[in-house]
Amino acid sequence: MRFLIFLFSFVFLISCASNSQAKPVDVEKELRQNSMDFSERHPQSTETAIKAKSITKPSVMVLPENAKNIHESVHILAENPFAKAAANAINGYLTEKQFLVKAVEGSAKIDEVVTLQSEIAGQDEDLSYIASLSFGADIYIKFTTDIRHGKILASLSAYESTSGRLLGSQSSTVNDNGTRKEELIASAVHKALPGLLKTVQAYWDEDSQIGTPYKVILHFTGEFNDLDGAHARVSTLLKQQFAKVNTNAMTDRTSDYTIYANPHDFGDSYEVYNALRAALGSTFNVKKNALVQRLLIVEIQP
Repeated sequence: MRFLIFLFSFVFLISCASNSQAKPVDVEKELRQNSMDFSERHPQSTETAIKAKSITKPSVMVLPENAKNIHESVHILAENPFAKAAANAINGYLTEKQFLVKAVEGSAKIDEVVTLQSEIAGQDEDLSYIASLSFGADIYIKFTTDIRHGKILASLSAYESTSGRLLGSQSSTVNDNGTRKEELIASAVHKALPGLLKTVQAYWDEDSQIGTPYKVILHFTGEFNDLDGAHARVSTLLKQQFAKVNTNAMTDRTSDYTIYANPHDFGDSYEVYNALRAALGSTFNVKKNALVQRLLIVEIQP
């Protein structure tokens, strides 16, 4: 009996000694595993976090620098192989970086844009923003390339479509090493784009928190007793209706605004027009002249 008690005690002591020398627990590994197990059991939690951190990108249209209207842009891209190479390189890079690209060529909207530009001609020398807005682009990039003294130069400038505001410019050069000019132009463009797009994205991240921008051009027609008062009243009513209203330009008979509309409340330009008419209709007669993508041209009468 004493032998059995001794044997049991001996085995127990060996077991305790073995446990005391066990490998310490890897706490970080267990925490990571617990996190993975939680993600598998609750996938909606990680999806929500990803969505909260996701960043949207603006839609972009690319146009030659020396084109003042849509006709000139289409002609240059069709006839100038270097301009075509630059546009293709920019569009390809934007697409690769997951920007939504609005292409000019082959679009059924060209005739519609030509009509709009001819109606507005005289207000602005460069009507590129009309093409950009008509295609639904938030930003347009104008480019130019030059080949001289053994170097290829690419210059890019980005503009906000609704106001024509210059957001940033970037230039770059590459040496003419005998490679095909189209390939060198693409290389120069690709060198200039990262810096420019960083500036554009910073602008977009800030302004997109306000709402979706629309350009609204108001023409005051008819006999107004107090035209200045009418302008002021319209501005006040618009600011009461929309998240933010910026005045781009104003003449005696024209007001040019950028308005920011909540995308959850306004899905397109027609819904924005209906809200504009609701805001102004009790004081003025409101008539639409054109509604295309991000552009509204509206007539205001007393």
